[in-house]
Amino acid sequence: MEKSNLTYVTLSQKLSKLLTKTDMLMAEAGNIDQREALNKELALLGERTDLKLAFVGQYSSGKSTIISALTGNKDIKIDANVSTDEVSSYEWHNVQLLDTPGILAGKCEHHDERAKEALKSSDLIVFVITSQLFDDVVFNNFIDIAYNQQYKDKMLLVVNKMGLDASDSFDDLVANYRQSLTKIFSERELPLDIPMVFIDAVDYIEGVDDGDEDYVRMSNFDSFVKELDRMIEEKGVIKKQFDTPVRIIQSYLTNMAVTQIDPHLMSLMDQYTNKIRKFIRDVERGIEIQLMDFEQNCMSEAQAVASGIGEQDEQEFKESVDNMSVKVNEYAQSALTSVEENIERLYGELQSEIDGFAKDDSITVFIESINIKLSAPDISIDERVNLENQKKILNGFSNAGNWIGKMAPNVKFFGGPSQASGSALHQAVTNVGHFFGHKFQPWQATRWASNIGKVGKFGIPVLATLLDAGMEIYAAKKEKERMRKIDEMKRNFIAVTKSEILNAKNTMRSQIEKCTITQYDKKLRELDNEKIALAESMDKNNKLMSDIKSLNDEYSEFIDFADNAVAAKG
Repeated sequence: MEKSNLTYVTLSQKLSKLLTKTDMLMAEAGNIDQREALNKELALLGERTDLKLAFVGQYSSGKSTIISALTGNKDIKIDANVSTDEVSSYEWHNVQLLDTPGILAGKCEHHDERAKEALKSSDLIVFVITSQLFDDVVFNNFIDIAYNQQYKDKMLLVVNKMGLDASDSFDDLVANYRQSLTKIFSERELPLDIPMVFIDAVDYIEGVDDGDEDYVRMSNFDSFVKELDRMIEEKGVIKKQFDTPVRIIQSYLTNMAVTQIDPHLMSLMDQYTNKIRKFIRDVERGIEIQLMDFEQNCMSEAQAVASGIGEQDEQEFKESVDNMSVKVNEYAQSALTSVEENIERLYGELQSEIDGFAKDDSITVFIESINIKLSAPDISIDERVNLENQKKILNGFSNAGNWIGKMAPNVKFFGGPSQASGSALHQAVTNVGHFFGHKFQPWQATRWASNIGKVGKFGIPVLATLLDAGMEIYAAKKEKERMRKIDEMKRNFIAVTKSEILNAKNTMRSQIEKCTITQYDKKLRELDNEKIALAESMDKNNKLMSDIKSLNDEYSEFIDFADNAVAAKG
């Protein structure tokens, strides 16, 4: 039976096959230079790196078994008696899976340090425990990773070995475990707001091997794959890894078709599209710079507010949080204003370049030569259609400046009419306010402040006499516990604030891209379609043209599949 597969892996496999076909077709057409240029442009993206998944958690919880189940790799070493402090890495269709050392109760503390090294560069962290849930050592490690190191937003909690508890129905077991986990977290004044799945990897492997659909279903492993899919999609990894590169590949593919008609025409089209692609890259780079500044400024505010925990009373702490809300919205507006100014500058540069390009004498001469050919009395219908299509594209270059000018006003974020409540970018700031409004009280931090705030040096009165040494020792212990709890609350506050800031950052990025980049991507796709139409009108019986069109259609289908696959699986 077919195993569950990550959408990311399915897309990697499909794209690999398409790239092989593209290489063969370019070699057949003698387009080696185009292939080299394509590779250079893909390298410019700087984003197409392997997806990294780190598996960490309880010793003998089945991390390696889960990796084996996910990849179908039976060679992965699975041995509950092996204690290693090394991180094992497995390559799987542009996915790097990192199997970190298990956490042992009271032993091999350096395992934790070795595991942390694998977390920094990982896109997602899968924290694995068994149906026995947390002990103190494992839970403290979880808290350290999620909150001290602030990786909560890329973590998935997996409860494995569910098949060991077969006395109740699976749904009843999950309900009981959720209740137990909620209690464990609430005792630390933490919400259970990290994604969770409940699986049995061994049952899944056996079910797949034996073709037993009931075993596969009862393993619930498919929910694990779907949750990974959702988190990968949420982080925008699919678009970075597949959508943008494929759009570029399609453009080079359609260039092959135009080269068969007229290399000079292809060169002109290439110059035009390269200017637009450079604009898109510069816009994306500018957006990221400003949003990184936004994140850093907001986190500085969060650090300042967190420093007041344990030092301020409830009212003072509420005022600090409200002031942070105001500052965050100011930072959002400042970031968007800077993005607007940068995009306006880039629009001006692009329009100037396109206007200069459109007025180039070579285009005028090209159009004149086409007009002469069109006036010939013996021109065939197919040739006339082809020449008219070429002329349409060249005239499009001349009108490109007007097209860009019409699009430019759409990015006005704060100046003029776009400041109205319906503006997409105004809505981005409003959404930030939703995140950081007066209701922003992560884990009721104000209650922490009133509970452990201004209560004296040791939390109880201390008598200044040697006869009360026992009381001072007791008080010192109480003070140590109080400071530990304050430090924990500060880390929790910062972690949950970071989560909200990242949500706001992603909201702004989405809104900005919708107003700018999306429209230019659409224009480039339209030009690619014009190239294909031009090639088809030249020679309907040309095998190379037919192969190019067929492969281009496959890439378009790939994009549709990538856009819909995760939603369909959910």
